[in-house]
Order: sequence, then C-alpha cells, then structure tokens
Amino acid sequence: YDRAGAVRLRDALFLVHPTPRDAAQQVLFDELVAGTLPTPYTWETELSALGQAAYATPAERTAAFRRQWETLIASGKLGYMALLRNLRNILEADVSAEAVVEVCATLADRAAVARAKQLPFRYLAAYREVKALQNGHVAAVLAALEDAIAHSATNLRGFGAATRVVVACDVSSSMQQPISPRSKVLLYDVSLVLGMLLQSRCQHVTAGMFGNTWKRISLPRGPVLRNVDEFYLREGEVGYSTNGHLVVRDLRQRREVADKVMIFTDVQLWNSAGDGATLAQEWADYRRTVAPQARLYLFDLAGHGTAPLDVRAEEGVALIAGWSDKVFSVLEALENGGSALTEIESIAL
Repeated sequence: YDRAGAVRLRDALFLVHPTPRDAAQQVLFDELVAGTLPTPYTWETELSALGQAAYATPAERTAAFRRQWETLIASGKLGYMALLRNLRNILEADVSAEAVVEVCATLADRAAVARAKQLPFRYLAAYREVKALQNGHVAAVLAALEDAIAHSATNLRGFGAATRVVVACDVSSSMQQPISPRSKVLLYDVSLVLGMLLQSRCQHVTAGMFGNTWKRISLPRGPVLRNVDEFYLREGEVGYSTNGHLVVRDLRQRREVADKVMIFTDVQLWNSAGDGATLAQEWADYRRTVAPQARLYLFDLAGHGTAPLDVRAEEGVALIAGWSDKVFSVLEALENGGSALTEIESIAL
C-alpha cells in the first residue's frame, strides 16, 4: 500500500486531509502516517515473503514456492486474472497434478470467465507463455485456455448459417506494434484474436490475411487460440504492405457474393502497387456489379480515426474502433438497426 513513488499514499493523506468517520478510521490514518499500518494478506505478499527468505539449497527454495502455489490454488484466494497471468510460474513451480486440475477447472469455468471479463488478447498472452514450457501439464492448460476464450465469446452472436462472411486480418508492418509500451501483445495479435473469435461463431465463413497480397486460409472452426497461432506463423506468406483493397477485388473477380466483409486493421491502408486502385473504388464496383446488399465493416484497432472510404450506411460501410470483444456488441447494434451510441454507453467501465 505504500510503495515508493513520486506520491505515496501517506502524501495523498496529507494533501486531502480527510476527516475520519470514526475512532477506528482515525487509528488507521495514524498508522498510515507512522508507517506502521500492517500489510494485508494477499497472494503477492505471501510470495514476496518467500522470495526474501533464505534457503539452504535451490531445491529447498523450489519446494517452498511449490507448496505456496498449491496452498494458494486450494484456498481460492487467487483471482482469475492473477491465475491467468501466473500460469507460467505455477507450472514452473512443478505443482501437483491435483493443483493443475483445479487450475484448469477454474480457467474453463463458464461463470468464472464471465465474472473475470478479461480482454480476449490476455488469453492469447497466457496461451503463448504456457505453450513455450516443457511440462507434462501443458496440453491440459492449453485446452482449458481454449475453453475459456470460447466461453468469453458465448454472447457473440455471429451470424446465421446462410450468412456469408469474409474475415480479413491485416498483417502489414504497422500492425507489428505493441498495444502499449510494456506489452508483448501486438496490434496484429489483437486482429487475429478478434478475427478468429468471429470465425468461430460463423457457419459460412472465409478467413484470410492481407499484406502485399491477399490469401485465403482454411482453418477449422473452434480452436480460437490455435488458429491465431497458425495465422501468426504464416504472416510472411503475404508480405507486409497494406493492400486491403485486394480482399474486395478477389471477391469481385470471383463474382462471389458475401453478405458481410470484416476487415481487422489499423486502417493505415494504401496501394503499394501504384496502380491507382483503392478500397473505396473496389467496394463501389463490388456492390455495383456483384453484391448490392453487401456490408463492409472496418475494425480500427489502433484508433487513428482515419478511414480509407466514406463511412456511410447507404454505402454499406461501418467503422468500429476498439480492440475488446465489446466491438462485437456495437456490431450487433448496427446490424439490428439499433444505436451504436446506446450500446457504447451501456458498456460498464
């Protein structure tokens, strides 16, 4: 509660000068000022204490951490997000098979997933951390993570069996940027996770990626995280330019009718071939000659606020910004003729 920083909790107390509501709170304030306020029990304090203790051998230290992780897992005091972020540490501590079973059960519990409200890419980050380990329990934990992200998409409506959907993921160089300065997760990762979540909920879907070229990739519906990794490994097959217009050109040249075209991108789209073709022109031609009722959804994952074509309902185009699974709620509102603003305002922060 009193970690070193430019402003400590004690400083905030002096600045605000709160009036204690009773004698007990006055004691609390006095302890905070004196630096004698006890540190509350948390899983972090328990592990921190272990880390500062002296051990006769490395094996003794490992055993101590293993026992502590097993105790924390059994106690239920480890929150869902803490569990998700510590899967690597738990497996490296070589906890018992019983503890791993408990971990997997918690991860894959539908109600726990709903309560945790984790952003989809957090499951991918955990999946990759675990996948890199050499441990006999890895397969079980990966399966639990697949179940978890599938549960997180339960309320994602997707579309009916007859609705023809195209999911296109941008793998250009500008998408290879982390979503925040300290994150290992790239915009490209978010593109793939959201794209594969949508793919998992649609009955009639074509998925692919674009850079210099556009390439369709056939993958099974269902294993979202495994499909994300499959896409990730194949990114170099299409280059790193930003030719999003090729997605629509391919549909036009095949004379293939799609009802919904979903492009997950940072919307930094331009034609590297220099032939003058644009997404706006390709979309207009496609709607005019092949699919007059088609709708194009651009998912702006970087929030640059730019659009490569007119975003107007009469043109069958919508721009949705953001990278949580809530973008699909906005999509649903637009599909049903509702107000996207109403849907956005209903999202709990």
